Amino acid sequence: MRAEELQSDPREELRGRSKETTERVPIADEEGAKGNGFIAWDVAGMTDVGLRRSSNQDHILMDAKNGIFLIADGMGGHRAGERASRMACIHVYRFIRNELHSSMPAELQPVEPRKRWTRAMRLAAYSANRYIYDYACAQPRFKGMGTTFVALLVHDDHAYVAHAGDSRLYRVQAGAITRVTRDHSRLQDLIDQYNLTEEAARNHPFRNVITRSLGNHPDVEIDIMDFDVEQAEMLLLCTDGLCGVLTDGQILHIVESAKGDMSRGCRLLLQAVNRAGAPDNVSILIARPKDKREPAAL
Repeated sequence: MRAEELQSDPREELRGRSKETTERVPIADEEGAKGNGFIAWDVAGMTDVGLRRSSNQDHILMDAKNGIFLIADGMGGHRAGERASRMACIHVYRFIRNELHSSMPAELQPVEPRKRWTRAMRLAAYSANRYIYDYACAQPRFKGMGTTFVALLVHDDHAYVAHAGDSRLYRVQAGAITRVTRDHSRLQDLIDQYNLTEEAARNHPFRNVITRSLGNHPDVEIDIMDFDVEQAEMLLLCTDGLCGVLTDGQILHIVESAKGDMSRGCRLLLQAVNRAGAPDNVSILIARPKDKREPAAL
């Protein structure tokens, strides 16, 4: 399967059967977010319909210039799922980007940066949830529409994450893979309660039952996390079309075999999923920070 190459754009949205974008875009310039500690990112994203689905309800949005990366997996039927994932990504993106470009001087901001950005991520997710829910209520044919999502903002070398559902964020560094998000699913609840093995979990009848998502209810609980980003690490976002098929160990091995090539890593992961039958839509986004900002001269 060959991926189409899209035009390189810092706000590229990916949707469709199989599309790919790879970019290395300066973050801190006259149009970008000010004060971001990383000057550039190596980024690649890919989304694919899989081998058993007729439509792709996943959505990816990346803005390397501002350090914003989003992934979502829609539900509620063909049109509803596509629309929900797209609405979530665009709404959250616009909210965060507007906050990044707020004209209020830093010294006048009401809270310190960490509190400001965790609050912004939470409000962005709440706003998107209500937006999708209200839209579905006004459009009966979209009743039940919703989406999982992971939103990642990296600002001043620090990552802020908002999450609902079973799409995931991983950190990959020094031969190890760490899952940052916790799945909001019946299966994850059973794993926590009964210590199910990974193999038993992979074949469990509840593996696709989601307990949290954007748009299904007027209110939703959002997980918010933050951590310092290391220059050598990779951040990998994916839908369950990847992590529901490959183990964390397999994902790590494949990403490391790409030897730092983000685009090749995405392609190798997709090929592995296809060899395993690709029962669902598959979306992958890999980002690696580059070129730390030089300290200002005294």
